[in-house]
Amino acid sequence: RRLAAARAGAAAAAPGPSGLRLLMQWPILTCFLFFVLIAMALLGVEAFMVSAFVEDRGISLSAANLTLTVFFTGSALGVLAGGVIADRTRRHSLVAATGLGVSATLIAVIGASAMPIAGLIAIIAVAGFASGTVAPSRDLIVRSVTPEGSTGKVFAFTSVGLDVGGVTAPLIFGWIMDNVGSRWVFWLAAMIMVCAIATVTNTRPTRRPNT
Repeated sequence: RRLAAARAGAAAAAPGPSGLRLLMQWPILTCFLFFVLIAMALLGVEAFMVSAFVEDRGISLSAANLTLTVFFTGSALGVLAGGVIADRTRRHSLVAATGLGVSATLIAVIGASAMPIAGLIAIIAVAGFASGTVAPSRDLIVRSVTPEGSTGKVFAFTSVGLDVGGVTAPLIFGWIMDNVGSRWVFWLAAMIMVCAIATVTNTRPTRRPNT
């Protein structure tokens, strides 16, 4: 029994992967890609929504700016609600996928249909709220795939994904708006969110959520 206990203790104390090997693990890479895609989709909407509405829908600049304010407000409220939800469930991937799915659907609807400004504001508010609910679960997903003692390194690595997405989104969305059409700003953002759902649903925890 003592020998078995000693072996179990040694196995528990054995160091896990470190350095580049740690960061190249599949669950951590999918989290990195998840961060990249979320940043691209949300920044694409936030940076180009006003211009798309003014150019394609003929909406006044002040009204278009109001839609952006509503999106940000809905997102902030969604983060608060997402924190409450994250405390009450361990199915963080499902929460993130649901929030992104709802937001992607509504953003695609915005691109596909013409509607009065009141309808746009209502849909954008819900889309922002849904996207905001993802943030708390997003961070807990990263925590769940992080080996003990590596939280700082993994969060630093995955957070770089936000910067990567932030750098690439203006280039891609700007080109799309200039060469393809303003409506594709919304459709592309929705498609990127769907891709993000695919990454988060393929993430499997490597440790218990409460550790």
